[in-house]
Amino acid sequence: MLAHLLKNIGVHVIEAENGLIALEKVRKHSPDIIFMDIRMPVMDGRQAIHEIISEFGQDRYKIVTISASAMQHDREEYLALGSHEVVLKPFRAEEVFECLKNLLNVEFVYSEASPLSAEPQVSHDMDYSQIHIPEAIHQSLKEAAELHYVTRIRQSLPLLVQSGEEGKKLADNLNLYLKNYDMKKILTILNQVNSKG
Repeated sequence: MLAHLLKNIGVHVIEAENGLIALEKVRKHSPDIIFMDIRMPVMDGRQAIHEIISEFGQDRYKIVTISASAMQHDREEYLALGSHEVVLKPFRAEEVFECLKNLLNVEFVYSEASPLSAEPQVSHDMDYSQIHIPEAIHQSLKEAAELHYVTRIRQSLPLLVQSGEEGKKLADNLNLYLKNYDMKKILTILNQVNSKG
């Protein structure tokens, strides 16, 4: 999920299945920033961070720890290990962007949102099973959500708006979940929606 998010904003991403491979790829590619998941096979994130800092020093690489633990003592441990920042799962896109901005001094240029309603609000009481949208749009959205293709979903929202009032309300809801990169929720909604020929 993190890799898809970064790729969608144009970041060159190198992935590693475990901490040992991560260490090898750091040696080979010398990345600008490292997002290190604590839970990994073979060599966990803690050990990988320790090895990276032992080999390259504290400030050679910016390291962001990804963890499911919200405990304060865990956060303090990761920072003490040498992490520059800690991001908790499930993370929001804004948190990742903030890390890139603060640690790499990059600036983001945000494109204008799709022409949906001015201030869309999530309709929590909406019965998605009563919504019918064109089959082609429905399939395209589901595939994009499964693959975490943010751009394709964003491009499909205006088509939903044009399909009628139901489509417009659905687009407003999907757009808000898209801003938080909540693909799981988007897919849950799309699985309840019906296709029409």
